Amino acid sequence: MKKSSDFSSNKWNALLESVERRTITDEQLRTAGVYVWCIPMPIKIRAYSEKYQDIYLVYINKWLCEPGIYQALQHELMHIVRNDFDREGPVEAIEGKLYQEGK
Repeated sequence: MKKSSDFSSNKWNALLESVERRTITDEQLRTAGVYVWCIPMPIKIRAYSEKYQDIYLVYINKWLCEPGIYQALQHELMHIVRNDFDREGPVEAIEGKLYQEGK
């Protein structure tokens, strides 16, 4: 498997476009080193993700509607694209920047 960091920006953009079109597949995500689970969470939590070695684990609240699931997935993928897992500082600052960008 390729490391997520080896994935080109064009491939990440194509992946994000697939999420927008709702045509994303598990195979596309796995190729990028991203594994997604829909799990029950409190309704206030839409999703969260974490980096584990060279892969990314994304957990999405299974109680979200279908559009909400795709929005949450796109948001979490933006954290990966922006290398947010390697940034230092409060989570609120990282999240705030993404929301300001409208992602």
